[in-house]
Amino acid sequence: MLKLKKPLLEAEFKPEDIYERNHSGETLHYIRNGALINRLNQVYGNGQWSFEALEHIFLKGEVVVKGCLTVNGVKHTQYGNAQFGYNQQLSAGDAIKAATSNSLLRCTLLLGVGLYLRQSPEKTMVNATELEPEPLSKRQIKFVVDLATKQQLTTEKVDHYCQSHYGRPLDLLDKQQASELITFLQEGRVELTQVA
Repeated sequence: MLKLKKPLLEAEFKPEDIYERNHSGETLHYIRNGALINRLNQVYGNGQWSFEALEHIFLKGEVVVKGCLTVNGVKHTQYGNAQFGYNQQLSAGDAIKAATSNSLLRCTLLLGVGLYLRQSPEKTMVNATELEPEPLSKRQIKFVVDLATKQQLTTEKVDHYCQSHYGRPLDLLDKQQASELITFLQEGRVELTQVA
């Protein structure tokens, strides 16, 4: 089911759903908040996902919001920020709203939504080789296998789960993916029906 949703999540947005901002001489593209919400509703359906601003912190002229997007019980947490005050056009309240929207945007990027806007073809080519994930150590793999065994899952089933959810076998997961898998195993969220 995840493979069916991936193309829908990563589909390009209409030009009117995207706006640009200049940041330090570089043009950055952003997706309008309403378009993000529509995409999540289209892919997952109303009520199958939620977003919550967990906390906000005021720094000098800036607010930072920690937000959490939950999709099918999986939590994705990211920070968003916005500037406000003397030289900015935003009040503190509007900055909180903007930082919350920025947090949602960053959470959806973890699902692949709008990722194409963050990468030019040149950067993608370079980064694909530079950011090759460091393989897990034998000790880390053993830890995952031991957790799986406690859940009565074989190594083959865990490997199949990793292939279907992360697009790579267990021994090639990056540290973030392995951390997520460990959390799922510890919480009993990797079930036999998901790995069969």
